[in-house]
Amino acid sequence: MKIAIFLILTINLFAFEEYFSKSKNYIEPTFKELEESKKIFKIFFENQTIKSNDYITINKNNSFYIFNTNSNSNLTLQIPHGFSDLYTKNIAFRLFNEGDFFALSINRVHRKTADLAHIKKTHFNSFNEAFTKTKKDDFLIQLHGFDNKKRKTKEAQNSDIILSNTTKKPSKKLIELNECFKEFAKSKVFPYEVSELGALTNENAKVLKNFKHNGFIHIELNKKTRDKLSRNTKFIKKFLKCLKQVYLIGGKK
Repeated sequence: MKIAIFLILTINLFAFEEYFSKSKNYIEPTFKELEESKKIFKIFFENQTIKSNDYITINKNNSFYIFNTNSNSNLTLQIPHGFSDLYTKNIAFRLFNEGDFFALSINRVHRKTADLAHIKKTHFNSFNEAFTKTKKDDFLIQLHGFDNKKRKTKEAQNSDIILSNTTKKPSKKLIELNECFKEFAKSKVFPYEVSELGALTNENAKVLKNFKHNGFIHIELNKKTRDKLSRNTKFIKKFLKCLKQVYLIGGKK
């Protein structure tokens, strides 16, 4: 398997965008490639053989990954639709730069070409399986964007944020996160307050479920909220504060 690994000697994560570019074609990985990528991701998630204080990036045809070897954070960030869900790619790099996440995975192919949240054989899912096996008490936060005008119910049409753990039984922590978000946005939790965008068919979440891992957090953001997260420093601090308050354990070394 050909895989590009770079050691980056800077803490300015926006510099990673130099390595990040959109892939025009989707190349389905072979079984062997997926197994090899699981092994590589597992090594980096375990963070045992990496002694430097650098960031490690893995650049695949369809996806891009960053590991922060200078963090003990129990939070990992994932963006499956960075091109079609407006601003989410920029939000991903900003959250990773200003917050405290151990790893980030982000798509490099447009959703119309390949929807990495709904395909089984992907390096995204190899990443999630490695996360599941090595980070059993951690949380994987997946960000999405939605259009209020395209929603069917008034509850969704009148929402800024919709939270789900991709089941019909939200955890206490997810409800706590929802209450924190309500302090500055119209946040709702699926299925108690809204019946849409529960992500029940999300393939990335199914990987965690298959291994009895309950750490998948699905966050839908409307355009107004994504716009604020991409440019409003005060808003992004409030957003990160809620994630830290409810979920974060460990943090930067």
